[in-house]
Amino acid sequence: MLCWLWIGSSVLAAALGLRLVSSLSAGERSFGRALRAIKRLFLVSVGVKATAAFGVFSLGGAYSEPVWAGLILVAMGLLLGEFGLIFWRLYPLERRHRGVEIGIWDYVAMRLGLIFEHLAPLVAGGLMILSITYTLRGGYREYGSLGILLAGLMGTGGVGMGVLFFRRRLILPVRPLTLPESLMGEVRRMGRELGITVRDVVVLDGRRVRMANAFALSGGRIAITDYLLAHLEPREVLAVLAHEVAHLAQRRRLVRLWAYLLGAAVGLTVGLAPLWERFPNWVGILLMGLLGFGMSLPLVLMRARNEREADTYAVSEYGAEALRSALIKMARLNHREAQEQTDRLHPSLQERLRLIERFEGR
Repeated sequence: MLCWLWIGSSVLAAALGLRLVSSLSAGERSFGRALRAIKRLFLVSVGVKATAAFGVFSLGGAYSEPVWAGLILVAMGLLLGEFGLIFWRLYPLERRHRGVEIGIWDYVAMRLGLIFEHLAPLVAGGLMILSITYTLRGGYREYGSLGILLAGLMGTGGVGMGVLFFRRRLILPVRPLTLPESLMGEVRRMGRELGITVRDVVVLDGRRVRMANAFALSGGRIAITDYLLAHLEPREVLAVLAHEVAHLAQRRRLVRLWAYLLGAAVGLTVGLAPLWERFPNWVGILLMGLLGFGMSLPLVLMRARNEREADTYAVSEYGAEALRSALIKMARLNHREAQEQTDRLHPSLQERLRLIERFEGR
């Protein structure tokens, strides 16, 4: 029954997505509005699948945790399949509207890479919750050493998926470009001031996909697309890189907070272990959900604050005008409206410009 619900939701999501693409082709909506509608469709599709799974599991579904782990991977495959179809149909339109130059399979792989970044923390959390509940209720005893192996595989899979998310893989190829030494010297200087080592700034091939962005990566690296570099003045580039250097420095606080929260969660879970086998499924999953929410909320709040702090640091280093003009250019290049949020952590352009004005007026 659950699989049929999931398949039905995937078929419906794919149909709605293709309808959105058709409306774009007919000129009924702008390209930016179509992409935002596809993003909302993704959230709805994930929500429907998660709600159906929670309902079946909490009511005592006949599946064991290892089967549920397999079903989670199936759900992820369905999501990637339905949006792969949508992006395959979107490709010729984006090529016409924005001049995308990469081949269709590279384009679909790039778009699905972004989808995977959103799915990874959800799948990681689900696998780890299943591993914990499977262990604490003693379900592994039914299969002896195989049960222990399955519990370990679920936990390891969840941790591995989480690592893939936090390491943030490069979704674009690296270009063999060397930034001016003066610019690299400034970046390293900012890193020393904030107590970190900036190991490298890599340039990504963003021209062919018309992506203007910069990222803070793991290992003390920063990435910036050549498409963005081509449209910014030197001081604007430095303001953008200052924002990303601040993110590298903030990562230590996030790791430290994560360690504290993880220790508290493990302690609470072990403390409840004697009572775990007495809980019905819905109580167990509710407790684990509350535990996951309690661990994620402080991280989300801190990361949202970090965005504001990173903008403030960039302004303190290179002035409000440099960052303001860089943000406006990035929004225009990425076809993003001023009031649009890219995600829950990044404020809209309007909010960021208001923050810059407040900081400038001090």
